[in-house]
Amino acid sequence: MISKKELKYISSLNLKKFRNENKKYLVEGKRLIIEGLKAGLITDIYYCPEKCSFNNFSKIKPYLNSQINTKEIEEKIFNIFSDTVTSQGLIGIASINTPKFENCIKSRFNWIYLDKVKDPGNLGAILRSAEWFGVKNIGLSPDCVDPYNSKVVRSGMGAHFNLNLISNIPLNIIKENKIKILLADKSGKKISKSDSLNKWCLILGSEADGVSPINHLIADKIITIPGKGKVESLNVAVSCGIILHELVKKS
Repeated sequence: MISKKELKYISSLNLKKFRNENKKYLVEGKRLIIEGLKAGLITDIYYCPEKCSFNNFSKIKPYLNSQINTKEIEEKIFNIFSDTVTSQGLIGIASINTPKFENCIKSRFNWIYLDKVKDPGNLGAILRSAEWFGVKNIGLSPDCVDPYNSKVVRSGMGAHFNLNLISNIPLNIIKENKIKILLADKSGKKISKSDSLNKWCLILGSEADGVSPINHLIADKIITIPGKGKVESLNVAVSCGIILHELVKKS
């Protein structure tokens, strides 16, 4: 059984304020928990016998150790925390990785900078693509959706555990460190091989507003994805995947 204090703590992690204070967030489901355990970032696991099959729990067992708090939780309590329609009966508490900006800048990895991306599904999909293409450093403007929002975490499919997420940083700090700023916009030019010769940072804006005017001024080059159809634009997460493929292919 878990105490009222523990229940209150778990519930608080549904709110951004308390996620930031505790440097913790919730993850749900076998796959996310296994990825978090592999990364050494899961501190607690709660399972509901009525919802968690023996097969699902047996899959996470090889990754457990004595440092991880594992407790059974009754169904009516579990349902309060669960954020999925067909839950697997597993919820974990993960530590938020807090990388130092200086270390990220010095690393060999490229960047994505997200300017006012507010849709949780889009942000999660962008993080998933970034991890797939090996772009480890992610900068987020102050008005982006919280990257540890449950919908972002679910859409990210474990990407959070392998990325450096840095919130509330201005783009100019990245540029000051001699990183080429590439801004994605339909008014831009086709991606060329020279765009990926040195370390770069790809800026993506929200579908509603695009990249802010001040960040347009900071950009070294505006790039685009040539198209033949009549639709006005691509989804920002789709655009991200296509552009990353081109940049990585040409590097």
